[in-house]
Amino acid sequence: MIARTTRWIVAATFLVVGPGTAFAHLGVAQTSLPALLAGADGVLVARADAATDERGRTAFHRVTPIAGLVPEDRFDQTSPEPILRYRDGELAIVIVRCADATAGPGPAPVVPCRSWTSLQPAGSGFTIERAEDVARIAAVVRSLWLAVHSADETSRERAATDALVGALDVPARKLRYSAALDLLRIAHHPGSFSLAARKTLAAYGNRPDDDPALRPIVASLVQTIDQADRDGGAR
Repeated sequence: MIARTTRWIVAATFLVVGPGTAFAHLGVAQTSLPALLAGADGVLVARADAATDERGRTAFHRVTPIAGLVPEDRFDQTSPEPILRYRDGELAIVIVRCADATAGPGPAPVVPCRSWTSLQPAGSGFTIERAEDVARIAAVVRSLWLAVHSADETSRERAATDALVGALDVPARKLRYSAALDLLRIAHHPGSFSLAARKTLAAYGNRPDDDPALRPIVASLVQTIDQADRDGGAR
């Protein structure tokens, strides 16, 4: 019960707008990656055994567990409206909640869980094109999971921001773009970025693997961070 309640307290930190915190603004978008992970029981890489059916149900098999409580081997997952649809054979990061437990604070999910639901509506599917990229992508998602589920409030936001900066390099297009969008929301809050994160962002675009489409976005992000810090220092 304590574990489930703690998850919902952490999720509320991201989903409820409150003063003075960078991630309060992420609460405006409940499909932000930190918000999705904060409200989940687990996250894994899975492959669809068939295309999503008309009721929003997808049959998966587990490829790589990333963090939290995740299904064993083969499982069915139901998507909320609007339905996130997968193609047959598609490999993806799947963010799950055990539907056997009551919603909200209450008993922890039963193990093994018999029924899984997705927290990802249409537009928030993080597909992976190459199986050889799974380990690298899973490591970045795991670092973000650990950050948003940390009990240490003083370091949670900074650690999550660092993890989002790391996600700009992952070989998963939608995950990169989601991280960039989340960072743009955070950028208006002075002091939200570590020195290491700021150096990484300032150097973005100098390496061959950096996404050309993200270069102007990251450049704008750096300018916004600098301006927010100047404005914050002037108050």
